Amino acid sequence: ARNPSGRTVHTMVISGDSLLLFGGYNINYHYNDTWHYFINDNRWLERNTFENASYPDGCTDDIKTIENSKSCVVLTKPQVSYQNSQRNDESTYPGSTQSLQFGIVDDAETLVRQLQKKYWENIVLDEHGDRIWLPSDLPNGASIPPNAATGPRQYAQLKEMPYNETFNISVWERCTSVFGEPTRGTVIDGLYGRSNAKIIIPQPRRKSPGWDGCRELTWIGPSERSDH
Repeated sequence: ARNPSGRTVHTMVISGDSLLLFGGYNINYHYNDTWHYFINDNRWLERNTFENASYPDGCTDDIKTIENSKSCVVLTKPQVSYQNSQRNDESTYPGSTQSLQFGIVDDAETLVRQLQKKYWENIVLDEHGDRIWLPSDLPNGASIPPNAATGPRQYAQLKEMPYNETFNISVWERCTSVFGEPTRGTVIDGLYGRSNAKIIIPQPRRKSPGWDGCRELTWIGPSERSDH
């Protein structure tokens, strides 16, 4: 409907050059709608969204989580020198002093479980017949956290994860939970300066309509009534 239906015992107030109408009663029906009437334009507009939303449980605010965390640090731009980067064809082993790099992962615990299952619980040999104890598939020359930001407002935390009874590994885990895709809806062909692959940029989720996990909202408003 482009105009509110006829009703009585509703509430109407004036605000600047518009009227605000809420609720009312007609033929044994209590209305629960809100309308704006723009006086200068002689036009009605129904309001379907409101400021106070009830968010789903999965809708969290990463910024608040980061602010309350003592371990999350802001990532900085990559450095020119990568001398501390562990090559992807090197392997460390329990008792080694080498620092193996795994980049930044979404879930450190999941990564460690996968490594344990593949390399600790089973014997994997390289092309020379030597056992691979714990490799890294991080490309040579990759940026090493915390100097590994690919955009602004990126955060991560360094976790010490037990690999076995005597050996721990250090894993960087993101403190953000969503990703932006600036190439979404664009042509991806590598021509004329265009990207040849999707660009995915980690970013903090905000507790706001439109963000992943926050789309299914219920709006908090007054219930139907009359004589108010």
